[in-house]
Amino acid sequence: MSLPHQPSAGRPAPRRRMNVSNEDFFGPQPTSTAELPDSDAVLRFLAVAMVEIDEGARDLEQLGHIVDDRVYRFLRGRLVFQRRVHALERGPRMRPQVAVGRIHSRSPRDGVLEAVVMVTYGKLTRAVVVRLEGWDHRWRATDLHIL
Repeated sequence: MSLPHQPSAGRPAPRRRMNVSNEDFFGPQPTSTAELPDSDAVLRFLAVAMVEIDEGARDLEQLGHIVDDRVYRFLRGRLVFQRRVHALERGPRMRPQVAVGRIHSRSPRDGVLEAVVMVTYGKLTRAVVVRLEGWDHRWRATDLHIL
């Protein structure tokens, strides 16, 4: 006679159900830095795109795949303000010739990168500040500002 808590011979032990929510299983998954693509290419793209958005020469929708929702909403509000400013100026908006300078970055933990990208266009030199986090095997900008 077998005890109730021990499996009988020839029968597999009953499986314990894990308490995992759908969000944990199907939601965005963090990714290690080693499993992510080169961050410099992403940083260069974001820096140039931020300048072009600021100058009214690029649509914000082109960044939707690489920024998280909070950053997208922030940039959309900034874009509305920029469009009002540019409406006062006459003439078509030209795409600025942007030169990406030095990239200063550090990683506070695995899967996270904080960086400052220096950009020059016209007579201006500005800094683009970016925080990238690895989600679902790609970099996502969770903070993005141009100074």
